[in-house]
Amino acid sequence: MSHMLLLLHGLSSTKLRRVRDLVEEHMDKDLSLADLASAAGLSRSHFLTAFRASVSKSLHRHLAMRRIERAKELLATTGLPISEIGFMVGYANQAHFTTACKRLTGTTPAAYRRTRQSTI
Repeated sequence: MSHMLLLLHGLSSTKLRRVRDLVEEHMDKDLSLADLASAAGLSRSHFLTAFRASVSKSLHRHLAMRRIERAKELLATTGLPISEIGFMVGYANQAHFTTACKRLTGTTPAAYRRTRQSTI
């Protein structure tokens, strides 16, 4: 019965906060599914199901979107090189970062920065 409730309701707020904190603290690293599931105190398969129920998207999509959101904050508020920002949010190189940013936001990091700077 407890597994059925987990599937319907997702992660508790405490477990979700632990997972989100881990993501924020280690965004620049490749977080393993095992690490995230362990933070929630669940098996990998139960964690994936509960996570999706909690945030209404897959873990992979959530991580990609969170990385891009952090990158957008850095692009708008710092003068750091784009390649360094990409590395700081977990992308191995600028090309991968640019591709991910364009796919998720419709614009490249450089274009996003130009737009944000022109509004300041």
